[in-house]
Amino acid sequence: MCWWCPNMKWIRFKTLQKRLFAYYSIFFVTLLTAIAAILFFFYHNVTRENIINNQIQLNHAITNSINQELDTLNNFSMNLVYSNMVREHFKEKLSKAPNSPESYQDEFSEVTTLIDVILAVISSSQPAKQANIYDLNGKMVGAGEFNGQIIVNLKDRAWYEETMALHGNKYVSLLDNNQLFLMSRSEGKKHLALTRVFKNQNYVNQGIVEILQDADRFFRYPNELRSQNPNLEIYVLNQNNQQFYPYSEESTGQYYSNLISKHDFQDNQSYDVHDPQGTLKLLSYSTTDEMNWKVIVVQEKLDVFAYLSQLQKIFIILLASTLFVILIISYFVSKRVTKPLEYLRLKIRDLNPLDRPNYPPEIAEQTISSIEEIDSLHSTFVSMSEKLRKSINDVVQAREKEMDAKFLALQAQMNPHFLYNNLANISVMAEEGMNKQIVKLSENMSFMLRYISQMNKKGVKLKEEMDYTLRYLECMDIRYEENLDYYIDIPNEMDSIKIPMLIVQPLVENSIKHGFHIEPPWHIEITGKYEKDFWEITVRDNGPGFEPLVIKSLEDLSISMDANEDIPDLHIDGMGIKNILLRIKMMYRDQSYLHIQNHEKRGASITIGVRTQ
Repeated sequence: MCWWCPNMKWIRFKTLQKRLFAYYSIFFVTLLTAIAAILFFFYHNVTRENIINNQIQLNHAITNSINQELDTLNNFSMNLVYSNMVREHFKEKLSKAPNSPESYQDEFSEVTTLIDVILAVISSSQPAKQANIYDLNGKMVGAGEFNGQIIVNLKDRAWYEETMALHGNKYVSLLDNNQLFLMSRSEGKKHLALTRVFKNQNYVNQGIVEILQDADRFFRYPNELRSQNPNLEIYVLNQNNQQFYPYSEESTGQYYSNLISKHDFQDNQSYDVHDPQGTLKLLSYSTTDEMNWKVIVVQEKLDVFAYLSQLQKIFIILLASTLFVILIISYFVSKRVTKPLEYLRLKIRDLNPLDRPNYPPEIAEQTISSIEEIDSLHSTFVSMSEKLRKSINDVVQAREKEMDAKFLALQAQMNPHFLYNNLANISVMAEEGMNKQIVKLSENMSFMLRYISQMNKKGVKLKEEMDYTLRYLECMDIRYEENLDYYIDIPNEMDSIKIPMLIVQPLVENSIKHGFHIEPPWHIEITGKYEKDFWEITVRDNGPGFEPLVIKSLEDLSISMDANEDIPDLHIDGMGIKNILLRIKMMYRDQSYLHIQNHEKRGASITIGVRTQ
């Protein structure tokens, strides 16, 4: 699995478990996050729409309540306007000549009857608190809290001009207590007055009907809502942008009404606005049926959508918890899936064909997991490993035999030429009667022939090689007599060291062959050095030494020579050192080394060594 990093590099998980964990985690986390995001935004939008719709529906409910109250007052006023008793009263009684005795008596009777009728309507359905009927001369008949007749200046009434201008249509105004007559005047009380002109059959103005209702009663539904939710703001404004509700507060409603007009807000919609203090709020409004009043509902947006904020926090916590659980499940699932593979890997490691000679049959049949493919893979590997082990053993054995043959072939190339020369010398010595020297020479040659006939591929002890070399030097001493002297110094600790056969003697023979080109006496030294981490044997002579190019080529060959390469055609004439070097490398590999040195005065030395650490 790969993740893209800020530095534009790929991070690669090397283990199957980590990759599966990453695959599962990314897949399920992405899938769950996408589904959760879709569900959240869907539910968030639905909930938001529900909240907005609730406010709009609340606005409609308030508007309907106001419409019902207005209809009640309007119907009451219409009943009075079209009442036959009211019409007769204005036609016959209120139009009689003033100050006539009959007029006062009849008028009192008619007024009392009219008041009783109005009171009967008020007491039965309580459509209003007070009903007043005015004629155009200023006489008023009232029923409700005030029952009686009085003379008023009709033009001083607050609603007079607007009512007369409507020619019979209703007009609603908000009155203070000081604008009312003979009614209880509680401090701060407001009343709504619905007024209209009524006419006779000839469509001539006869008077004005005034219906009064307590503002608290008229707006009882908005009051109930505000008592239940103090943060809820409700404003009612008439067609002239006069605030009717709340009637005891400042005209904040006009601020919102101006915003509606300024931005051309549509009714039955919701809008985000700021109040005069800059607080973000949610606004909706609607209008009444006939009066064209604005009913504005305003709520602080933070409060309205507090549920959504809480829902968002809960959703994030649930999502984070679910993702955490999914990560844990992904971890255990990936571990469960890869555990048999890990177990198989350990089994494969333990079943290394190079480490174990053979495998019990039950190992191949062993069940390492509950997954059939894994068990089959395990069984197949065990079978393959056994076949591979056999093949490797065959190859190793063949290679060992090849190396042994190579070793023996190289060893066979070291033909002791001096033996043939000594046989010729024995013939000459016999003619001269050198019987004692012949006996000594024959004994040495017999020993040497037995030694080289062994053809030991495992090598010989250094002591045996030195005995052979010593016999050779004794033979050379008989031949060269006082012209040759030699010196041998090998530490006893080196006696048991294993070396290839015919290593030291050919070096001595090489010194005699190439170092005796000077005037005698000739001198040969064989010394050994044994340390904790290496041992070495040096053969030194007092001959003319080696050419520098020969020294360099032999030392380079010591570094680059491969003991596994094909056997070169090596002979003692000029190639004996290479043969020795190759055989010592076959036995000790890269631990062996060769060093050739010319000395300042005269002579040369060849050192063969082996590092033990």
